[in-house]
Amino acid sequence: FPVDPEQRSICVSLLGFETSHKLPKRAEICSNDFQQHDIECGLSGKCILRKGAVPLAIHAVFNAPGNVSSESTSDGSLVSATELFDEIETDLAVKRMLSKLISHLKSEFDIVVGDYEKTFKKLKIAEISSDIQSSDDFELQEKRQRKKPRRLILEESSNEELGQRALPPPPSVKYSRIINSTICGTPIVKKVASPSTNDNSPTPQGINTINRTYLSPSVPNFDKPAHEAILTYVIQIKEQNKQILSLLNNLQSGIPEYSHLPADLPVTFPINNLA
Repeated sequence: FPVDPEQRSICVSLLGFETSHKLPKRAEICSNDFQQHDIECGLSGKCILRKGAVPLAIHAVFNAPGNVSSESTSDGSLVSATELFDEIETDLAVKRMLSKLISHLKSEFDIVVGDYEKTFKKLKIAEISSDIQSSDDFELQEKRQRKKPRRLILEESSNEELGQRALPPPPSVKYSRIINSTICGTPIVKKVASPSTNDNSPTPQGINTINRTYLSPSVPNFDKPAHEAILTYVIQIKEQNKQILSLLNNLQSGIPEYSHLPADLPVTFPINNLA
């Protein structure tokens, strides 16, 4: 309802309520007294009237958007609702209130867009008073020239060219694939596998080579007693493996192989069950 007491009483009287009855600021009214687009549904699910909603009693008499009413006179000519509004003899306050409602509906019938004329004037004022340039002769600026970044810059001449004061590059390091035995500190032994021999058993010459290569006292952080103990265990395990292989060979050779059946065999083949 309107906040102004005078306009509030007029709106209440148009809805059919008694003007002497005091209503709160928000009251439940019948939705049939308003048009469908005047009612909005809130987030809570309750229907409320939008701003500028006018009862159907006003739309039936006056020329409001969406509902143009007219009446015929005695001579048959049509009289618009606006002319009928001017001819009605009513209170000045009522006319003033109704004219405000009608102008409000005409200017802000679309809530989203609003009044186009007012908006256009505001845009012109904003364009003059603001720093925004919206002219059509806008020239595209040239792209910035890209330069190679400087990697070595001296503090004394930071603005000079790079080619004049740049430091020379360091000399390239040549790597040699040939390994010198004097650099390693231990002799390098090249083993060539023989295609005819497949025996991997250690020989005295190979053991001496291992001792000379891996048990050299010149190698730093080398634990000689531990490596000697490990080598002793490896040789012992090798001897045990040889004994196991010899036992297996003896067992296989001791099993007799019969190529024919003995003559004193008490059964005949195929075996038949004797009753």
